[in-house]
Amino acid sequence: MVVLLSVLGGIMFVAIAGVVISKLPKDPGYYLTLGDEQLERGKISGAEQAYARAVGYSKDAKESEAITLAANARYKLAMLHEQILLDNSGLTKSEWLRRLRSMRSLLDAAVRIDPTHEKSHRKLAELYWTLATSGGGKDQSMWVNYIGIAEKLLAIDPQDHQIYFRKGIAQEALVIEFNKKQRLDGALADFQKAIDIMREIG
Repeated sequence: MVVLLSVLGGIMFVAIAGVVISKLPKDPGYYLTLGDEQLERGKISGAEQAYARAVGYSKDAKESEAITLAANARYKLAMLHEQILLDNSGLTKSEWLRRLRSMRSLLDAAVRIDPTHEKSHRKLAELYWTLATSGGGKDQSMWVNYIGIAEKLLAIDPQDHQIYFRKGIAQEALVIEFNKKQRLDGALADFQKAIDIMREIG
């Protein structure tokens, strides 16, 4: 009898839990707001879970507002990964690398979903710049990645002289380190464009 009651109790618990979970909202906007609230309270784990749900529930975004929300969800989760990377010196090497890769993947997804999402473009450009320069400039793919994201960012903000200047450095690095001589004219043009914009803004 006791065993039967125990089994029935377990079944009822699972059924009730299933009903509760099924009634949870599936609106990514709800979880973005919840994540922001958790973050303000210093509850990093709660914020990460909420942002992850926002990402999960915005996979099939098609309308303009939904696309912006989907990009924001990925951007915010990426920024949380960055915060954890910067604040938590106790991370293992594998956990550190996992979060870095996740941050990069989320930002890549954000700009793929919404090519006009400037914050994600800027953070991705910053990330690729850091990866390219921190390795002594020896990783060709990081310079190429930086140039690619810089071009997309300049399509959004064509007056960003710093991006032109860094893009010129990236192209110059490809010339010097990897003998990509065809990049030389591009590097010179980027440097000149940076100078011209600086003169215009005084």
